[in-house]
Amino acid sequence: MTSHAYDHSRCKSSQSCSFCSIADGSEYVAPGLQASIKENILTEAGRGSSFSGRIWYYNGWKSVNLRALLKPSVFAASTAIFFGQIAHEQDFASSLIRYALDMELSANTQQYVPVFIAPTVHFIFTRNERAKHILIQRLALALEQAEAEKLPKFLRTAIVAPGKEQVKSSVVAEAILSAWLKLSNQALLILTHTIVQACVQLDLESLRREIGDPKLRTYGGLNNLPLLHRVLEESLENYFDILRDVDRQEATVANSANFLQDFSPPHHIGENWPSTVADARASILLTSKITLAYLLPVLNIQVDQETTSRFKNHDQSLLLHHVKAAVRVRNYVEEDYF
Repeated sequence: MTSHAYDHSRCKSSQSCSFCSIADGSEYVAPGLQASIKENILTEAGRGSSFSGRIWYYNGWKSVNLRALLKPSVFAASTAIFFGQIAHEQDFASSLIRYALDMELSANTQQYVPVFIAPTVHFIFTRNERAKHILIQRLALALEQAEAEKLPKFLRTAIVAPGKEQVKSSVVAEAILSAWLKLSNQALLILTHTIVQACVQLDLESLRREIGDPKLRTYGGLNNLPLLHRVLEESLENYFDILRDVDRQEATVANSANFLQDFSPPHHIGENWPSTVADARASILLTSKITLAYLLPVLNIQVDQETTSRFKNHDQSLLLHHVKAAVRVRNYVEEDYF
């Protein structure tokens, strides 16, 4: 890996840097996003189940589903990348959450119903895609009024260049939503794999020392974390299958495949569509890095011996949805039971 992969100042083009092809910068390290990620992390950690048995050994530790712990924070980071200031609008933000939940519930439920009933199930669970329609209307308006709106770079590059075939803004908006959901889930898988890998093979304290105080983290500083960047790059390079397995209907952590090579722009959107392989990769890396940079200073994380053993042995039955971790807030003061 070359040094410019994480050194923003040495970047020569959007293709050589994992960040400048999509990033505006300040939005991703804004205090509001930092606070949101920290709140999400602590909330999900607090919902974990306490360990039974030797309570003095497990003082303050809780068992959590790793995917559930990470998901709200990953989606918050990817939302900032894709939508910027628009995501702060209450109706848009609530509809975005509803849309992601609708899609997940609909997809999971349709696994257990006959094919001919699937459209009806989707209609019921999404309430005729109500949340999706609200989002498309708002995004379409933003794209039509691009000069008046303060759009993040990821949205600005989705606008068809002058002289190209014009496409309805609603079509572009729908494609953006689809890309956001797909890449958010992709970043969630990458980050889950990265944390398990880090717990099994690395010293998390070295990552924490490199990150330092997240409150002092600037965008330029976030972009200059070589160890963290290398760990995420390795997870992305040694890719695992994020496509749902036909038999299990769940993604495996250990199976290797490269989703990004098959990531193609929506039909008739135009040459400026941001979801090329390079930009899709960049958004996944940036989303994962933001989340991990604000998670590690807040929580201690460990994975159990069974997960460690199965991960080391590349056990393909190790499912993302089943990965458990023990977590404890880093400022926890242990109680004396003696």
